[in-house]
Amino acid sequence: MTKRAVKYYEEKGLLSVDKDSNGYRNYSMQDVKTLKKFRYIESLELVLKIYKPFWKKMIKVFFYVFIRKNYRKKFYRTQNLKR
Repeated sequence: MTKRAVKYYEEKGLLSVDKDSNGYRNYSMQDVKTLKKFRYIESLELVLKIYKPFWKKMIKVFFYVFIRKNYRKKFYRTQNLKR
């Protein structure tokens, strides 16, 4: 995680870090766990951005196949035909 990302979370109030008198930050184990959670969330967002166009196309294909399959069933039922 970048230094800027850590500062961003501090500015937003999502992370509170104790500072020494000389300005150095002291991170507790809870702070490290919180930062790991943020990093995990960021990686998920990146994956979603990458695969979003792919998922949109897959959903369209799925619904096309689903509707077509159901339409065939209705057609065969109304015509009393067997497949």
